[in-house]
Amino acid sequence: MLKFSIVLFLLLVLKFFSYSSAQDKPKLTLDEFFNYVEYPTVILSPTGQHLLIETLRPSWETNSHSHDLWLYDIQQQQKRLIIADVSEYFAPIWSPDGKWVAFFVNNNSITNNSRHSFEKLDTTEKLMYFYSVTTEKLIAVEIGTVQPSFITWSDDDRILYFVAQAMWSKEEEDAHRVEWKNVINHRQITPGEHSVIYRITINTNNLPLFANVSIVANVSLTVNELLYVPYQQQLIFTSRGRSYEDLDNFELYSIQLNSSSSSLSSLSRLTNMEGVEQELKLSSDGKHVFYRLWALSSVKSGGGVHIIGQLGLNVQVYTQESIADDAIQQRGWNGTYERFSSLSHQSGGPVAFVFSSFEKPKEVIVKSPKLSTETWLTEWLWQKILLERGRLEKMSFGSQGDNKS
Repeated sequence: MLKFSIVLFLLLVLKFFSYSSAQDKPKLTLDEFFNYVEYPTVILSPTGQHLLIETLRPSWETNSHSHDLWLYDIQQQQKRLIIADVSEYFAPIWSPDGKWVAFFVNNNSITNNSRHSFEKLDTTEKLMYFYSVTTEKLIAVEIGTVQPSFITWSDDDRILYFVAQAMWSKEEEDAHRVEWKNVINHRQITPGEHSVIYRITINTNNLPLFANVSIVANVSLTVNELLYVPYQQQLIFTSRGRSYEDLDNFELYSIQLNSSSSSLSSLSRLTNMEGVEQELKLSSDGKHVFYRLWALSSVKSGGGVHIIGQLGLNVQVYTQESIADDAIQQRGWNGTYERFSSLSHQSGGPVAFVFSSFEKPKEVIVKSPKLSTETWLTEWLWQKILLERGRLEKMSFGSQGDNKS
């Protein structure tokens, strides 16, 4: 009886101190509760030294969302803000040598293609931004009046490719409107259902940067994603339709870059299946292309893939070395893994991912053999929320032009 009383007394004391500690902490407001942070982009550099992190969080003052692009140095464990208004419609990409990051910023010229109006031809000059990891400078480069929808880097730092919708001229739009006046045409062809693939050539060794833009191919399809394949000099792309009624519009195609023709003569269809191909990835040997239907994956170093799969209530990491092998679950925390990024050419290199659970909000984590333990990179975002309410006296927070973490 005495033992039971002592245990009960200790439990009451612990409960009292826990209650007092909880009472000392200010309650979160609804705005803070819904200040949800998402990470649309988590990409390791080709060198494995840096990590790109795009953050998406509500901006209550502007009644919108803020998209910030951060650069994290894995060895120095320092973070830097690259830009505070990166475009939400284009994922930033690394150059092959890991020295440059290419991206767009939010402005009136770059808009969502699904919301784009073809009532008049947009003739404003478009800008692509390049950030130098070495000099920490941000450079804007004019690429003409075409509106990109997807960009990819080749194996050469000087050459990029992007896709743009084939735009009609004012005369063509007027003629089309007159021809089909007072006629309801179901699923009629619109200007956005044709695409043009462009090549951008720049000299990253000379500043300021200047771009030479040329047409690679005119495609009578709506190009969704684009991937450069150095093997036999090809561009692989996915097509998409306006609706899912006909899945034949969602397929994989290739274009030979060494062809002298910019027409459909070098276009080849690669797939014929009932599905939507997306998330194009290049294998470590550069000869195979991975894509997903309804699963997430990242190419492993030395062959095989990392796979994100759901088992019960948890989303865990699996590895599979080949088609003939079984998927093997990797030991990890109970929770949800996503945005998995690894190096396909560097065995034993770092991996980065987003993890969340009932106890922890979404965080970006890096695991590297050079570090004794995993590094939680984005706990400072939650600290920033508390700081904005005056709940923290100080914290270490990296900003543009500041090397401190």
